[in-house]
Amino acid sequence: MATGDPAERAIGKLTLRVIRDELARIVLQCRLEDRKVHYLDGCALYGESDHAELPLPD
Repeated sequence: MATGDPAERAIGKLTLRVIRDELARIVLQCRLEDRKVHYLDGCALYGESDHAELPLPD
């Protein structure tokens, strides 16, 4: 379980940011061959300002 400590990334623990960054990288690579592949980062739908106003329980 990742606890938010930046040092955890160095030892390979997954965080939501790490997963989103990797998905974005993969989609960019796939788009080279298929322009119909898209990626929408969840932060565009629900970001830090949304969390401040409407925090989710998870």
